[in-house]
Order: sequence, then structure tokens, then C-alpha cells
Amino acid sequence: MWVEKYRPQTFEEVIGLDKSIVTTLEKPEEMPHFLFVGRVGTGKTTLARLIIKHLKAEYLELNASDERGIDTIRNRVKQFISAKRLTEAPRIVFLDEADALTFDAQTALRNMMEKYAKNAKFILTANYENKIIDPIRSRCQVVRFEEPPKEEILERLKYICEKEGVEYDEAGLYKLVQVYYPDIRSMINALQLIAYGGNKITLESVIVYDVVYDDIYNHIKADNVFEARKLWITKNLDARIVLKELWKRMMMDKLPRHIKDELLWVFAEADYRMAVGSDHEIQLTWFAYSFGKVIEKFGGVNVQ
Repeated sequence: MWVEKYRPQTFEEVIGLDKSIVTTLEKPEEMPHFLFVGRVGTGKTTLARLIIKHLKAEYLELNASDERGIDTIRNRVKQFISAKRLTEAPRIVFLDEADALTFDAQTALRNMMEKYAKNAKFILTANYENKIIDPIRSRCQVVRFEEPPKEEILERLKYICEKEGVEYDEAGLYKLVQVYYPDIRSMINALQLIAYGGNKITLESVIVYDVVYDDIYNHIKADNVFEARKLWITKNLDARIVLKELWKRMMMDKLPRHIKDELLWVFAEADYRMAVGSDHEIQLTWFAYSFGKVIEKFGGVNVQ
């Protein structure tokens, strides 16, 4: 996967990096706890791993959406931060998608951050800052990942194309940036999928790829979940991006207001379930069936 192959290996490669973060690492013993907040695909996880690499730290990395309960915090995290040091290197606990932690788990984490502050530092990432309790936020330096400069993203995509021998024109790459902005990860995934089989990256090829979401939307609206699912699986599409693209198309659809009101609850429920760690494929399939049921309830695809 190009998204892993071209993941930044130095701070200089991180698009839109706040340089003050690097300054705080000059004295590792004075490094604060970090909370990285921002939309999916903007580089939060990448920066956390670069900090660990830069400091040559002993570390524990957990995806909080998979291990979100209080037992994980009490057992794995506490065991790691209270254990005897093996080296003089800093010790870091990296909790990815920490906004998926339960309230009890966050409360236990807050206590450990205070009690073991001299033993270990914490780096947390979150898509939704409001899901992190105030006592944790107050103990962290909060870094909000703003929307990265489009010009820098464009240059990164050009670099990947040149390394992979992919032909492109600037209009095609810029359209790719517009479609997925600010999710750089999805841009790179789409770039790889379009380039698969020797396709040139042009405005037309990107638009054709974007039409896939139109097809998925129309299949779901017609309650043809099997065909919709076949499309997102064969195209290896990210479920969160599919949901976002379908939401855009629903909002532009000429469906009556009362139908859109009901569909919004289906979108919100699927998005919430994915955010707290439920299997994305299962939730997207549940969403597709639920969407179709709402449309059917109000008269099928020809509702006006």
C-alpha cells in the first residue's frame, strides 16, 4: 500500500507540521503529554510515531478503538508505565483513537497521567476532541491538526507519481485533492487505485473514479445492497470515506425534507458506531440496509 510506503519518515516530510512541536522535544524530560486532534487522514498517527522514533523511546502503542475498556488501562498501560526501565530512553504510551475510550477508562487514564507523569509521557490522538474528558485535555498540550495546505499535498502526490512511474497531469492530481481534501490518506489510496493497471492520472480518470460513489449511492437507494457492497469491496474503499461521500450525495438529492431528516439519523448512527470502534465493514452494510428501508418506507426510489 502506497499510504504506508510513503508515510513520512522525518518531521520535514509531514505536511502542515506545527514546528513548535519539534522544539518541545529538545528536552525529552520536559516533553508534555500530547493530545492530537483532527480529521481522519491528516497525520496524527504519523506524527506520534515520528516522535517515538525521534526520541528512541520505549513505547506501548494501543488502538483505543479496539481496546477501549478500563481493563486495558488498568492492566496493560499501568504495567508498562510502572515497570522498571530497561534504558535511559523516554517512555511513551501512544493511545491512537483515544476518543473511543469509555468514560471509566478515561477516568483511570487521567489518574495514571498524574501519578506516573515522571515515569512516562502520553500521546493521544482523537478525531473528536469533545469525546475526551476535560481532566485529560487539561493535562495535555492540545495540538489541533488544521486543514493542510493544498499546494504541499499536491507536491507530495507528484513525488509519489514520479517514484512509481505514474503518468499524470496537474489537473487530475488537483481534482483528486479537491475530492478527498483534507484526508491525505484517502487521496493516496485513490491515487494507487486509479494508477493500478497503468492508468494515467487525469481529470477524466479521477472523475470516473468519483462516479463509483454515485453508483454506490444509486444501488443503496434502490435497496440493492449486494451490488453496492461489491463495488466498495472491489475498489477497496475506506468505509468512513464511503459514508461521507454518500452523505454528500444524499444532501444534494431532491428527496423530500422529511425523508432526509430520517436518513440523517441513519448516517449519524453509522458514523458514531464506526468512531467508537465497531467493525467498519459491518456498519457500512448495516447503513446500506437501513438506508434502503427508509426509502422503501416512503415509496421507493421514485419518491419525490
